[in-house]
Amino acid sequence: MRISIVDHVGSKAGMDLYSGGLAKGLSSNGANVQLFSNFNAIPNASANVKCFNIFPITKRNRIIMLANHLHGYLKILKSLLYKRNDAVITHIFSMNIMTFLNIAVLKLSLTSIIVIIHDVNSFKKNDIRFVGWIIVNIFANFLVVHNKHSKDQLLKKINIRKKNKIFVFKHGGNDLINQASNDFLSDNRLKKNKKYLLFFGQLKAVKGLGVLLDSLSKIPNDINLIIAGRDCDGELKKYKKLLESNQLKDRVHIFDRFITDDERDALFTQCDLIVLPYTEIFESGVLISVMSQGCPVLVSDIPVFKKMITHNYNGLVFESGNSDDLSCKIKEYFYMPKIRKTITKNARHFILENYNWNFIGKDYLSAIYK
Repeated sequence: MRISIVDHVGSKAGMDLYSGGLAKGLSSNGANVQLFSNFNAIPNASANVKCFNIFPITKRNRIIMLANHLHGYLKILKSLLYKRNDAVITHIFSMNIMTFLNIAVLKLSLTSIIVIIHDVNSFKKNDIRFVGWIIVNIFANFLVVHNKHSKDQLLKKINIRKKNKIFVFKHGGNDLINQASNDFLSDNRLKKNKKYLLFFGQLKAVKGLGVLLDSLSKIPNDINLIIAGRDCDGELKKYKKLLESNQLKDRVHIFDRFITDDERDALFTQCDLIVLPYTEIFESGVLISVMSQGCPVLVSDIPVFKKMITHNYNGLVFESGNSDDLSCKIKEYFYMPKIRKTITKNARHFILENYNWNFIGKDYLSAIYK
């Protein structure tokens, strides 16, 4: 069994954890795996997994970035033509021209194409319906989404001729807890006698940061907020105005940049509570990562989160868009310190039991070789 995974995002947005986990899950079930991305190795992977760093991370101009991207896909095509694969697994986050070209190149290899659709509707609003129709009906041999909600939304969006080509496979968890090698709070001169909420990940309009900022004025002053991640939609300027008008500037610490793996792990373990106030999402790698590491998390009650989090059991849940309820849940957490031990233990156990990459890898291979 020979499978290739193509991931041009990789370590730029935490997809290295996903692709690495999937590669190990496939390998544990007997597959030889080639992973084409932008990193050199996967921790604790078997000899059956080979990594190829062919999408260099660069800050050069867009033309050079595009040329490197195209060159990477042509190298993958050459590899696929040279040594036959049973399937190629690739990720998509939007159904636009660039995604179309990426998959079209892979299709030239005459290999079975498995498309993992992470965002059924692009949050950048750049989907092209006809392009999406070609991808799902002509290019893809089968499609993968991570939950029933995503499947239902995909069927509403696109007329898929063969409904049985859609598979619901889970987004696996992290298979080991990373021990942070740095002290994020001290390194960034943040006082350790404060309590810290964490909003982590790329800043997008659908992530509900405004609701979290509104709630901050309704909770004790010793609770601060760390915002860590790149501003993707130009939202940060609006939020900074909100901070000034609500006199919260001194309680909010913004790191508008790429967060390294070590910094991410330090933030997860050193902050008191991770808050995901999203208004829309199809799956959250951040949620799965923090639960994998046994970190306490507070989420909105949107369908995807409600399938995973039971309030006061393996996390906390508030009413989406309701800053009053959010502030109440934050205070509830800090007023009941014993709850942390319970929800973190149950969160870790929940991921190990239900989001195990070995089982997910078996599901993929069953679909490929059925």
